[in-house]
Amino acid sequence: MFSKCIVQVLLESPERSFRLLLLLGHVIRSAEKDVVSSSSSETTPLALLALDLISHYASFSLPHQVSCALGGHRSVVSVVASLPVFFLTRASLKISYFSAVIAMTYNNRPAFQLLLEELSEKHLLKFITGAKAGDSKSAVALNKITADCDFDSLLRFYSTQVSDE
Repeated sequence: MFSKCIVQVLLESPERSFRLLLLLGHVIRSAEKDVVSSSSSETTPLALLALDLISHYASFSLPHQVSCALGGHRSVVSVVASLPVFFLTRASLKISYFSAVIAMTYNNRPAFQLLLEELSEKHLLKFITGAKAGDSKSAVALNKITADCDFDSLLRFYSTQVSDE
């Protein structure tokens, strides 16, 4: 589909890739509207690809994460967080969804606070706990987006951020 080298070049610089990030947010919004307006709750492969690219983008660095939260309620963080509930529950969508959410919010308190306006931290904690308990697909996805991070650090971040409030 996409060459990894091309994706790397497109996404690694926050300045060069901000328009691409806005486009990915638009793709996700459009997919959500299509699902809501249709009788089926099937999502498009393009929406899954957009979630995967957002995960990849946000995992580069803090400036990349920050750009995902720009715009407040119109930000990519808010768009992803407000997707229909079946993104959290369907096995085919869950890993891409939580990978994007965690990539955008881990160690980024402002983005996490924005996320909490739409989504309970309990969903994140459950996903991470499942990966820690042996869900190999979830574990592989988390290892891709949080290099040099263990599950306990993820659990600590998401549970501590809520208790600090």
